[in-house]
Amino acid sequence: MAGVGSPEGAFEQLKKVFPQGMDELLVMWSLFKDGRVSPWVKAVVPTLTATAVLGCLKYGDVVSDKVPFIGKLDKPALAAGCLLLGALAFKSLSPVDAIVEATRKVGEERKKREDALRGVSSDTPEGTVSNEKKPKSSVFEVI
Repeated sequence: MAGVGSPEGAFEQLKKVFPQGMDELLVMWSLFKDGRVSPWVKAVVPTLTATAVLGCLKYGDVVSDKVPFIGKLDKPALAAGCLLLGALAFKSLSPVDAIVEATRKVGEERKKREDALRGVSSDTPEGTVSNEKKPKSSVFEVI
């Protein structure tokens, strides 16, 4: 098992804290590796997204930086918006069957992780807890 200080450990911690967002990232990564997705989509959409993010960070000043707090948040907010739009464009330009398959696989992997955390094995009937592990009683015990 990867330690908390390693990149793999950090990724595992993020998956626990932000499961839906991490699932979306895993679906995107699966689509990126999928041969059914056009190479043009794989090349053009991330390039345009990165260009938009860099442009927003360099030139996107919606609110003057002299305005306390809000003035410093406009550039990161624009960059995050560009990333979300790029992810949406990438997913919408991918074949539907590839999206469905990637989403199903990621959902199955998530269910396996959740079952492992709760102590439910695939051998036991649905909803029963094996004697090997007790279910976690709070979020703090999981993390």
